[in-house]
Amino acid sequence: MKRTFAGQDVGLLLLYLGLGLTSAWVWSLLADVQTLPRWHADMVLGEAPAPNQYRPLTPWLAEGLARGLAQWVSHPPFALFYAYLLLRGLVTGIALLCFDRYLRVWFSGAAAAAGALCVAAILPFTYQRVVQESDPINLLVFVLAFWAIARKRDMALIPLVAVGTLNRETTAMIPAVYLLARWGQSPARETAWKTAAIGAAWVVGYGALRLGYGSRDYYCDVLMWSRTGRRGSRPRRLCLYSERCGCWRS
Repeated sequence: MKRTFAGQDVGLLLLYLGLGLTSAWVWSLLADVQTLPRWHADMVLGEAPAPNQYRPLTPWLAEGLARGLAQWVSHPPFALFYAYLLLRGLVTGIALLCFDRYLRVWFSGAAAAAGALCVAAILPFTYQRVVQESDPINLLVFVLAFWAIARKRDMALIPLVAVGTLNRETTAMIPAVYLLARWGQSPARETAWKTAAIGAAWVVGYGALRLGYGSRDYYCDVLMWSRTGRRGSRPRRLCLYSERCGCWRS
């Protein structure tokens, strides 16, 4: 029986890695990869606008991987593209595997695998033309955080948030999620100091980025309400990006 379970685990790992690489290939067809080298150079050189510059982890990982691939790729400029492709594929595959394990806290192995496959099917529909390469690691960090909360590995959230914040500042939501999950389930004092410790990990991580890179302007409006132009009229739609971003408007 142990060999059977081991075989199933290896099979699922290969399946999720394959789905992750397939998902990355779909991303390469949809994303504006021609802007990737310039976007990457700005991030690595510390010349990118906010909020991108405060999300340096993925570009630096891709930079290291690209340097390793350069000696194996016939056309070195392609190494950066392959680095992002492989990084996205591998991280997505690992995230699917971790999501499978997270679901197994409550569901059977078959149900957990079905849930992970549903996530794999949904992911390509979230891809846009805009280059925003922090998404895969951000997904992995949140899945690991939810898994740690479900398994009551509370202290694991501190280093997870600290490292995840170097990738994207949305990890600020994790202390709030932890507080809601433990509210009424654990002693109030314990919940309070652990929530504070997890929040402090975010403050230290993000504060270090702000101090290191300094304050800078955002490359587009974070939120912008579009109005009809009539005095006193109500907003008709919420625009996530302004026209100067070169992105879509909703």
